[in-house]
Formats: sequence, C-alpha cells, structure tokens
Amino acid sequence: MDNVFLRVAGNRLPEQFIFVAEFVAAVVAYAVLSEKALKIRPGMRMMGLNDFVYNIAQLIFLFVWYLVPALLSVCVFFFLPGKESYIKIISHSNFFIVFMLFYLNIVAAGVFGLTLTAMFRRPKEVGLAVFIIVIIVYATGLVNSLIDESFSYTARTLLSLIPICAFSQSIRSLVAYESVSQGITWDSWTLISDNYSFATGVGMLL
Repeated sequence: MDNVFLRVAGNRLPEQFIFVAEFVAAVVAYAVLSEKALKIRPGMRMMGLNDFVYNIAQLIFLFVWYLVPALLSVCVFFFLPGKESYIKIISHSNFFIVFMLFYLNIVAAGVFGLTLTAMFRRPKEVGLAVFIIVIIVYATGLVNSLIDESFSYTARTLLSLIPICAFSQSIRSLVAYESVSQGITWDSWTLISDNYSFATGVGMLL
C-alpha cells in the first residue's frame, strides 16, 4: 500500500535531522562554552566538583531534556491530526521502538556537541566551535547521501558509526516495512533488509 505521507517522510527526514543535529550540537557547545566564559566551572572546581562529575551532570541533563522533543516528533507520525480523525503515517510499527531511534539520534547530536567543547579552552572560540559543527554535520550528510543498495552489510554497519547514517538507514528500513504493512516490531526489527536492519541502527546509536 502506497502511503504518500510515509514516502515523503522517508525521503525528507534524514535531511531534516541533519539540520536538527546541527542545531542541537551547536546549542550544547554554546551552553558549555558560555559557562566557561562566565567562569562557572572554575568556581565549581574550587568547591570540589571535578570535570568528570560535571560531564556526567551534563549527560543526565541531555538524556532528560531531549525526551520531550523526541516524544513529540514520534507522536506526529503516529497521531497526526486530520479533518475527521487522526492520520497515522506510521501505522504498523511499535511506538517505543521508533521512539528509541528518534531519541537516541537527538541525544547523539547533543553528546557530539558536548564532546567537541573539550577541544576548546577559550570561551571566545564558541563561534569557531559552531562553525566546525556545521562543517562536520554537513560532511556526514554528504557521506550518508552516497549510501546505496550496492553497500554491503559490513560497510553499512561501519558507516553507522556516524549517527546521521545510522538514523537514515533505519528510517529506510522503517519505510520499507511500513510499505508492506508489516512495520518495525520486536519480531521484525532485527531482520535484515537491503543489507541492513533497524536494530543495527539503534544499536550503533547506543
């Protein structure tokens, strides 16, 4: 069954999430470097808080904060309001499995931004950090656009070390299974289709 909404989403979602990843990583980097500018972290160190505890606190914040946007994003595809009732763009897949993919993808972008800040010691370099994020994210988007049916399972799995590649290939698997009215469920998410499985993408994002 041809689902126009699903087809459009499958084609556009990876592109949209390139911009999402760029934005999320830039915001995280800006927040951390701004704290350096305000000399908050030196004050914390004086009170006995080391960098490890600080970074763990940042990660916990990211894990909690991004639950809401990920949940809202998935809800759009499962419960899109229509004129008379809800339009289910994704109607055969497990909600929680799809949510895991969206959530881990956003968190991966945030962790990337947090990791990148370790390269910068001076707070005034926030502009350079954001510029590097833009370049890296667009470069990964270019790599992702080169993936086609000729790539082996091993090659696709290795490329999935890049979060946007893992997300994009998992979306392709989702669209493929939804198109045959099977969807991604606990029974099908480990099945390999076109040299890739949905579980591989989720696993690599972890």
